[in-house]
Amino acid sequence: MPSNSPPSPAASATRASAGTPPANRRVPKYDRRPVERNRQADAQEPATVGADYLDDPVRRERDARDRQLSVVMHEFRTPISSIKLNLELLERSAHQQGALDAAKVAEFLAIPKRQLNRLSRMVDRLLDVAQVESDRLVLARERLDLCDVVEDTAERLGADAARAGSDVHLVLDRPVIGCWDRLRLEQVTTNLLANAVKYGGPGRVTATVRKGDDGQAELSVNDEGGGIAEADHQRIFEPFERAVHGSKQDGAGLGLYIVRQIVAAHGGSVRLVSHPGDGATFSVHLPFALEEC
Repeated sequence: MPSNSPPSPAASATRASAGTPPANRRVPKYDRRPVERNRQADAQEPATVGADYLDDPVRRERDARDRQLSVVMHEFRTPISSIKLNLELLERSAHQQGALDAAKVAEFLAIPKRQLNRLSRMVDRLLDVAQVESDRLVLARERLDLCDVVEDTAERLGADAARAGSDVHLVLDRPVIGCWDRLRLEQVTTNLLANAVKYGGPGRVTATVRKGDDGQAELSVNDEGGGIAEADHQRIFEPFERAVHGSKQDGAGLGLYIVRQIVAAHGGSVRLVSHPGDGATFSVHLPFALEEC
């Protein structure tokens, strides 16, 4: 490997330039911060938010979409920069050292592979959001045990949890049978468990599946992290929002939004109990809906 240290992915990332669209262009849902006339108008207006802004839903929606796009662009730029940097490093090493053995090539490609998987997950989530917002979220219901879904998900996330210092503990009151979409419930459990591992810090993560007192199936995921302020309990279920303000964790802030929409499509609900310094517990309640199968 060359002695010169490669630049960091952040230093390698460059901002793409965008041309100025026509003035009469309608701003689409995930467009860049668009029209130059909007920038000029914003520069002429006072920095404080006045009544005219609050009474202008079109402008507020435009600004919200601009912020959402900024989040998405950042989340895509980081893995792309990492992939580019590592492939350039591999190319440089091949030119300097000649033939590389298989182990060295595998070492160089490990990071791009992880980043490509990350990009794939983000694309899948954006597609899920598009389905939800266009009312195209279709459920493929089948008779299944929710305990099996949670157990399989925990096993799949085991390596990530170990690296984060988390111990995932399962409490499964078998069987908990219902008529649900297996793939969608895998998304729900993956998002909840991954968030608990990511934001809960080192410690125990407990996933419990049982027949709830309300006559529904209940899945709860508890972590021992820093907790979530009550003022944020509703906000974090909105698209492009995160559980922790200013978090350096990756992710576009879509996981909990998708969780809520999938659960709602099953006729269920999601509840959060959390206080700062006292961890967080997300509870999913699902009707058994056996008549649907």
